[in-house]
Amino acid sequence: MFLDFDGDGVYTSYDKHWVESGVPVTIDVYVVTDRDDPWGSLATCPDGTAPDLSAYTVNLYSVLDAVSFISVTNQMPGMSEQIPLVTYPYALTVGYGGSQRFPPGKHHLLRITAEFSGCPGLSIVPASCYSPPGVVTSFESSCPGLRSDYVLRAGEDWLPAEGIYGCTDYPGRAPSIECPGAISGSEGQPLTFPVTLTDPDCEIFSFYIFGMPQGAAFTGLSAFQAGRASGAVSWTPSFGQAGTHSIVFNASDYPSQYAQRDECTTQVTISPSSAVPIAEAGGPYTGVEGVPLTFNGTGSHDPNGDPLQFSWSFGDGAVGAGSTPTHIYASGGTFTAVLAVADPGGLSDQDSAAVSVVHDYPALLFTAGGNETTRLPRGRPTTCFHIEPASGSSFTADEIVPSSVALRYDDPECGELIVYPEPMKSITIGDTDRNGVPEYEACFSRDAMATVALCLPAGTSSVPLEFYGSLVDGDQFHGQITHTIILGKGSLAASISPNPLSPNSALEFTTGSPGFVTVRLFDVRGRLVATLLDERSVPAGPHRMPLIGTDRALGRLAPGVYFVKVSTERDGTETRALTILKW
Repeated sequence: MFLDFDGDGVYTSYDKHWVESGVPVTIDVYVVTDRDDPWGSLATCPDGTAPDLSAYTVNLYSVLDAVSFISVTNQMPGMSEQIPLVTYPYALTVGYGGSQRFPPGKHHLLRITAEFSGCPGLSIVPASCYSPPGVVTSFESSCPGLRSDYVLRAGEDWLPAEGIYGCTDYPGRAPSIECPGAISGSEGQPLTFPVTLTDPDCEIFSFYIFGMPQGAAFTGLSAFQAGRASGAVSWTPSFGQAGTHSIVFNASDYPSQYAQRDECTTQVTISPSSAVPIAEAGGPYTGVEGVPLTFNGTGSHDPNGDPLQFSWSFGDGAVGAGSTPTHIYASGGTFTAVLAVADPGGLSDQDSAAVSVVHDYPALLFTAGGNETTRLPRGRPTTCFHIEPASGSSFTADEIVPSSVALRYDDPECGELIVYPEPMKSITIGDTDRNGVPEYEACFSRDAMATVALCLPAGTSSVPLEFYGSLVDGDQFHGQITHTIILGKGSLAASISPNPLSPNSALEFTTGSPGFVTVRLFDVRGRLVATLLDERSVPAGPHRMPLIGTDRALGRLAPGVYFVKVSTERDGTETRALTILKW
């Protein structure tokens, strides 16, 4: 296959070198299937015969300066366009085919009118970086070819003749960069702009970027397609980056005596931003009617770092201020709390949070059947309390959730003590006081009541106990009762000294009979923290046990009040409070 520039239908040295630039010229494309040079190497069939022709595809490529393809016309009778014509300043691709088979020989394929600029240069190539994917210069034949698909391809089954080269000392083709001259943006707002690199050779030696601001990123150049590769700069300027930033893009071809490079500069101007503050109302919130509920808007922030003013609307007509206000809902229900924040410049934002407030119904408590008094350390194994709805409370005893029932005592010395009733196989509902209102029975073990009495003095004490719990619909109940606890003086004479805890603190107690002894540490909620001693046989007599050396965990406990419980086989149980300060 060859190019003919002088119209004589043959390939000569004139076709190689003597082509004018700046004026339209006619180029004919021929393929010769039955002869060898100077038209390129010959493709032959396996039986040695020359191939026929039924379709063809041509890729042209300029290795020198650009060429403008003015017209392209098929010269083979009966053939129609099968591969659409594609032209670029440096390349052309087109393909034709039909049902007719043309015998071996010389065939006039195309007539092209084109105009060259600068140094003319054009060649038939198997494919170029401008060619559509998979499209190769070739012709179809009844010969199977190298791939046995009856397509004879340039570069595999045959070689085309040389093209034209209008310059002998060509300096090469420099890459070209396109970038916007100026871009503007503002702090805190994302911006992006494209960068396009054009190179007729579809490859470069180097690509550099200078002056990229902190936080900016370049996606990287894509693969070349039709001589072009592209990328993009993305940047969200931070606050404090206002000003003008010059970003320089530089590309070069392989080093030579010629300066084959290009440079493009984008001026990015960033203006200071008055960003809108962001409100974060927190939540969702769950509270109890009549009990203070704390809201938290500390997640709100101003991108500029300016101080914010907080305004709350709690959804029940009440309002508040500050980042962490408290509010008491007078009744249960579902509400929407709205937080509005504003910066000194008057810019503002709002956020809302759902609030669910449960009803807290009053309950009556009483004891009966010998449960009016709790005796410790010996006495009844359980103390039972009866809970019934107070007048006007719209709940029934069978709506109480057993696992939620708790007893709380605020001890003046030890603080809040919370215990839970014994698990029951079935709920006990009755009408012990015969007032026609069924009540719920909650029974607490001797150990649970001992926890309540941890810090009570020996003798008789009347203590206010608070009961609370949940109902099946999510609401709550609460009630109080004054209960009598008689605390006997233990025979163990247990004591802790020094107290608060120090490295020298020790527990001392006396047993009157041999037997097992356990010493356990509990928190104020009655939860086991550590077992300090568990001996199956301890002789009678006085005992002294250093606390720090017994369990290293004591030195790592959070500050607060704890309880040391001494249990013996024959001398009963005693509990002493232990205070731990910050080490």
